[in-house]
Amino acid sequence: MAVHSWYTCYDCCGLLVIVAWHRFILLEDSTHFLLPKFHGRQILSYMWRVILIVLLFIPIYLAYFALALIFVDVSQFNFTALSLLAFASTCIYYVLLYRLSPILPAAALGNKLSFGEAIKATKGATFSFVVLGFSLAILSILFSFAELLFMHSPMAIMIGVQILFAWLIFLLNLSIITTIYGHYVEGRPLR
Repeated sequence: MAVHSWYTCYDCCGLLVIVAWHRFILLEDSTHFLLPKFHGRQILSYMWRVILIVLLFIPIYLAYFALALIFVDVSQFNFTALSLLAFASTCIYYVLLYRLSPILPAAALGNKLSFGEAIKATKGATFSFVVLGFSLAILSILFSFAELLFMHSPMAIMIGVQILFAWLIFLLNLSIITTIYGHYVEGRPLR
């Protein structure tokens, strides 16, 4: 029970920070001293939209796993076939995620934006999103290799390094999603 409460608290604090970040960047909404202003309705709206995106991705994951099982069975663990499947599924994942992502900052700002409107706003950005997604995937892999360097370090250092790298990837993704909304939905120039 205590672990569940910890994760609930962690998620709520995370959503508070995420919504505050979107608002700070897109609205220049300043914080109150050290803690961001609480926007309960926007936090709940953001959480609901995250749930909708996760539910939307479930059939995609199921199709991927079904294809992976077929490839494994047919190819007898052919590395090339599995690599191509992983590449294609990663492309699809990132393109869909980034094309749907504008609904998240919109929720943080209190704006209504449907899945269809998000897809329409990001039309023509498919290649950019594939490149961006693979750049992040490569960065994550590099961070994983860097974490291996600390494998024999004391546990506190190893966990600290993992938290640092996870935080960097989190901030990078958050910045990307905010930028996608600002550029494709609001029409702001990239600087």
